[in-house]
Amino acid sequence: MINGVMMNMQEDKPFGPPPEEYNYRCSHCNCEVWVNEAIIDFDLGFAEFEGRSHEGYMPVLGCPGCNQETLHYTGVKSPPEGR
Repeated sequence: MINGVMMNMQEDKPFGPPPEEYNYRCSHCNCEVWVNEAIIDFDLGFAEFEGRSHEGYMPVLGCPGCNQETLHYTGVKSPPEGR
């Protein structure tokens, strides 16, 4: 009971569809990762702010394997139901 209100303790369930993920591959060490759409949205907004954005632009990201800005979008997106 919290503040006189009986709380029904149930497991939290996710709401809405799972986030989309984009497949990125490093051109240097061939590390492959799935990147959450929130990270892509942030980088797209930042590129637009800096004036680097154009039609079809997908940001280049930092690779966790070789620690260089060499992750490129492979053109593969996760299915709507998630990976």
